[in-house]
Amino acid sequence: MKYLILIPSLIAAMSCLAQSDNATIESLGDDILYRGYENKVTVRVNKNNSNEIKLIGANVVMKNGTNPNEYIVKPGNEGSIVTLHVLSVNSGHTDTLTSVNYRIYNLPVPDVYWGYSKSGGMGNITSENLSIKYLDGVDLPNDFRILSWQISAKDQTAKGMGNNLSSAEDFLKKVKSGTTLLFLLKVLSPDGITRMVSAQWEVNSWEEEVEMNPLGFDRN
Repeated sequence: MKYLILIPSLIAAMSCLAQSDNATIESLGDDILYRGYENKVTVRVNKNNSNEIKLIGANVVMKNGTNPNEYIVKPGNEGSIVTLHVLSVNSGHTDTLTSVNYRIYNLPVPDVYWGYSKSGGMGNITSENLSIKYLDGVDLPNDFRILSWQISAKDQTAKGMGNNLSSAEDFLKKVKSGTTLLFLLKVLSPDGITRMVSAQWEVNSWEEEVEMNPLGFDRN
């Protein structure tokens, strides 16, 4: 893969089009690029006349994408704005077709699910699975990885690794109905940053949940 260090910079999020009469930069987002994340950007040029087209910018690392005229743009850690420039090069002569400013943000905080229940709702205390993701329809990466978790209820805690809560079963069986459980997750995000993410659910007791689900525990 061919990497480029860009001269001024770029941004995009949610079907954003940055255009001039001669060129357009297409990306996902509202003039936003996500810091540390490999943002996909596509350059469209009218009347190219077989000139070489380049995308450049400062404080970003770029490589060619898998599709024609597609670039993978990864903003650096410095600054809050970058500008991307589309250049047309022919026989040593370079023209700037368009320049687009983008804001740089960290990836937004995703939602945490316990089984099928999103944080803030009513949790099923017999569920074993934790997951973390963006809502359906949000075109952002969902390859988050839960490294560890801690559950707190008053002065009692349980800890474990990964996204499976089976090791907390003895702890959860002692929880009383109406208790709010606080979760603290250590999560590896798609941008390579490890973050602490909190969540909470109110729960029925283990016995009440089993009684309401006579066909068996919810292991999702």
